[in-house]
Amino acid sequence: MTMNKLNIPQAHFAAAQHYFNTIPGAVKYSKKINGMPYSFVNVEGQAYASGYRLGAGAFGIVRMSENAAHENFALKVEGHGINDLDRSESDILKLVGYHYGLAERQLEKSITFSTGLHSVETDKKLYKVMKLLEGNDLIDEIYKINEGSYEYKNTLTQTQSLIIAIKSCQNLMKLHDMRIIHRDIKPENMKAKIVGNDITISYMDFGLSVILPPDHIIYPKNEIAGSPMYMAPEIYNEANPMASKGEASFASDVYALGTIFQEDLQLPKHVCDPMLKHNPRERISLKGAMDNLVALLERQPDLDSHARAVITSVKGPRPLPMTPVARSPQVVNPQAAHKVHAPQHVLSVKNTPANRVRVMVDIQPGFKLKPIAPQGAVAKAAPAVAKAAPAVAKAAPAVAKAAPAVAKAAPAANNAARPLPPTPVEAKAPAVAPVAPKAAPVAVAGKHEEVKRALIHRFEQQKANAPALLNRAVVENPNLAAPVAVLKNFQKVGVKVF
Repeated sequence: MTMNKLNIPQAHFAAAQHYFNTIPGAVKYSKKINGMPYSFVNVEGQAYASGYRLGAGAFGIVRMSENAAHENFALKVEGHGINDLDRSESDILKLVGYHYGLAERQLEKSITFSTGLHSVETDKKLYKVMKLLEGNDLIDEIYKINEGSYEYKNTLTQTQSLIIAIKSCQNLMKLHDMRIIHRDIKPENMKAKIVGNDITISYMDFGLSVILPPDHIIYPKNEIAGSPMYMAPEIYNEANPMASKGEASFASDVYALGTIFQEDLQLPKHVCDPMLKHNPRERISLKGAMDNLVALLERQPDLDSHARAVITSVKGPRPLPMTPVARSPQVVNPQAAHKVHAPQHVLSVKNTPANRVRVMVDIQPGFKLKPIAPQGAVAKAAPAVAKAAPAVAKAAPAVAKAAPAVAKAAPAANNAARPLPPTPVEAKAPAVAPVAPKAAPVAVAGKHEEVKRALIHRFEQQKANAPALLNRAVVENPNLAAPVAVLKNFQKVGVKVF
């Protein structure tokens, strides 16, 4: 979309500023009153012209705006007063350098405020002045709407899609460096300026974003927030909505971005699967995802200076001749990936405008999460592992104390010419029980020393395996529900739909 400047005469700004100075508390100087081509709004003491419409979201209209210095901005108009979400969004917009002010306007009577996607009865309007991001919404670069459903335009080259993906990762890393979790990443909330391979990507709409407190890896307030198509499984459990945890983290943003790469940009499986792991702790980092993307970009035939600059921005400049060249991080082989990785994310949601509505519901203290029952061999192993865990923890100090003696005796054991036969002590050793705290003498000799080492080795193996067994005792659920069913389930627990 071409953005034309408004170029409003200074005399019009002077008239608007005089109006706001004359009428304290006035927020809007309507074109119906001033007889000019534009209305003006007073945001934190400065007059901004309200120009042509740039676009609309679920509950806001964005217009081109200009101040007296002929600087351009985006003016977002929403049909409600200031609330906590707006204040939180304002704080985040200030962090990323997008915020220039907001103002609430009390209307003389209630009206129906409509964005074309959503309507609401309101007696207030909210004006937000934000940084103007050039380009089109990413969704408009990928799709065209045909009879209420999305169809691929197929106008982006593979190289362009990879550059979009890499720059999306880079900008998300910047947000995470500021400890911002976006929570609603989707093509509708991304701005793309595309001129060949010269591409700029920006995130927008921080209405559901939060700041992660220091020393936290999961946002402490449990709430289901985001758009169903892009929600990570740790936020929304499609199979059992009442068991949804609402645990937002940087990893949940990675999952949403991986969904865009797979479903919208249609990038290869070996790039997307590591971002879509069911367990957030197993998901690849943004840096790792960029390494995989760059390795694929380097193999494209249509690389120009812009594409090579993107590669350099990730890998750094080439080293000078005669200097050791560091190996690039290993990238999963695409052919091997199909054999090793099972599909992590099967999207069962149709790509329609209705399926992209964002939702949010607080998980209140009385909202009890039902545990997911483990299955199969994992289920049988879980009680034994849980029972053994206290003994493992209790025995840990004794093992640590015995470690120096074990290390000292190791050379002698390595020189033994034959393996030790089974001993009665070994035969009686329980399968899961660790060494008792008092059974760890500092120095013993002969056969007893070998028995002790064998028991300690067995304990160390069980201690190492216990977390894996506990982690595996969770049933993975990689599928998402159809949004209609999602919304019905949310309504049962008091969902707020935006």
